[in-house]
Amino acid sequence: MTSPNKEISRKPSVARSYTSELGTVQEEQTGDETDQTSVSERSIGGQQTQDDSSSGFDEGDVMASLQSSPSLREILKTKIRYHYMNPFQKFRARRRKPWKLVVQIVKVALVTLQICLFGLDRFSLVTFLDHNRDALRHFFLKDYQGKWQDVVVYTREQLYDYLHYAHEQYYEITSAPLGTYNYTTMNGTEPPKMKLCYSYYKKGGIVNNTYVFDPNVTLVCFYLGRPVNHEHIITNKSFNLGRLRHISLKFSLKTVNVKNVKAWDKPACYQLNVTITFDNVKHDGRMPVDFDMTNIWLECVRGKIKGQNHLRTHFITVALVMFDYIVISICSLSLVLCARSIYKSLKLAKEAASFFKNELLEDFTFSDYQEFVSLWVIVIMSSDVLTIVGSVYKMAIDQKDSDFYDVSSIFLGTAVLLVWIGLLRFLGYSKKYNVLLETLKAATPSMARFFVCVILIFVGFMFCGWIVFGPFHPKFKTLDITAECLYSMINGDDLYYTYAEITRTNSPLVVWIFSKIYIYIFIALFIYVVLSLFIGIIADTYERLKDMGHVPETKIQRFLREPANVGRTVQSDVDYTPETTPTTEAITAPTQREGTSHYGRTRSTSAVDAIMRNFSLDSTGVE
Repeated sequence: MTSPNKEISRKPSVARSYTSELGTVQEEQTGDETDQTSVSERSIGGQQTQDDSSSGFDEGDVMASLQSSPSLREILKTKIRYHYMNPFQKFRARRRKPWKLVVQIVKVALVTLQICLFGLDRFSLVTFLDHNRDALRHFFLKDYQGKWQDVVVYTREQLYDYLHYAHEQYYEITSAPLGTYNYTTMNGTEPPKMKLCYSYYKKGGIVNNTYVFDPNVTLVCFYLGRPVNHEHIITNKSFNLGRLRHISLKFSLKTVNVKNVKAWDKPACYQLNVTITFDNVKHDGRMPVDFDMTNIWLECVRGKIKGQNHLRTHFITVALVMFDYIVISICSLSLVLCARSIYKSLKLAKEAASFFKNELLEDFTFSDYQEFVSLWVIVIMSSDVLTIVGSVYKMAIDQKDSDFYDVSSIFLGTAVLLVWIGLLRFLGYSKKYNVLLETLKAATPSMARFFVCVILIFVGFMFCGWIVFGPFHPKFKTLDITAECLYSMINGDDLYYTYAEITRTNSPLVVWIFSKIYIYIFIALFIYVVLSLFIGIIADTYERLKDMGHVPETKIQRFLREPANVGRTVQSDVDYTPETTPTTEAITAPTQREGTSHYGRTRSTSAVDAIMRNFSLDSTGVE
């Protein structure tokens, strides 16, 4: 019998194999070089082969069992490698059908088609309501010229003329306009009366530059009867304009959205609630007139379309309902598959964490767990939930149960956005596309820090512009308008108008001078400096990744690329033998490697957290 030292000595070339869940995995090691064949290129279900080594082994030798059966380390490697495979590699490895990929492709097609059908219906409704709003403005507002021109009254005579005109037009609504309008209820032959409300200060007035005001506001409402021979209840003495805050006329109408009279898409009935407001809150000599209209869905009664093909109508109606059910079913299936994938990923991550802690004396960080759970799966699950909820609202709309167009559009719109973004996951299987995705991923931390600094500067300019130019410039009247104006200027939108709006005639000299300095500094800073730095961050990250040739390796990737049975640590190059047991210091503080690995790739030499390892705090991208 040979000595123990000779028994454990390995030949220059040793071939080993073992059977795992994926089939037969073979390894061959020559000297220090190890070529571990990818499990996806091996046949499935092969039988365990015998060790080719001619050395003798004792029956109780531990190394003999390691040579004849897979170790825990190799089994874990196999599972992790299979976890990282794309659907095509998994199909070649185990003939596993890529059901999730098929479901996602089908879901994208169905959700996109559903959005198109819903969009056509919603556009029809929005266009119908906008046209009715514009038509009623022309009908009720005297001398209305168009929505781009504000309606303002400046004299008492104009105020009462506008009130009388709107009041009289209300009783002509069924005969004068081109549209089809009706009153909500009828008291015999009389329509419901128009409601007039006005508010005023309880006490107050201005006489000889002295004023006395009671800030309490009183609201009074009453109904206006039909005028007889142009005689109105409202007269020139009806209101004390010195204390008046606002006057509003309120009434409701009914109309029908015909929708081209399609048998399977029946007309919809709506109640239009109209409010005409004369605003005198500022008491500045002018009263802006505002026309507001809201709609409420009504159930049409005794509606019928004659001459329709009932069989064809029933078929189309059922097909549209079944289509929504199919979309909900596909999204539910996708949601279940994604939840199952996350469960299996967390289970494998827990197994790997246990191995690293017990065998390698290394703890798993949060970033290590993130490597097992793909964020793309979270995006897909979010789109599934939004699609299901939006489809339920859409079905309620199709059944004419209620009006959920706004809510449904938000859910379905966000869902289709996430669905198409989720397709980037499959583009990542291509190396060329993956470089672009990894560039965005690697540059995200740097861009986030950059945006924090930029937002602080932007907010400062926003408040400064609003407080200085707000009274003199329409683009700086409010904070939100100011923010939109500045953001548009960053993109080069209408710069000259922003300059020219503030002139010497409509603003003080100091404000005019300050406006020139303000706008010049803002444009120079954000267009020439901020945008250039932002583009530079992405370009620098791309160049770093391009020079490296690959994404920096993580702890898990180094573990997968190590030679078979190299030792108890995934980062050390020390070859241990039974005579030399690795110390705790050797395991917890592994030797850093420089240059290239056995696989011809530059290996990371840092032992810090994955995010801190991949990104430098002193640079703009990947280290």
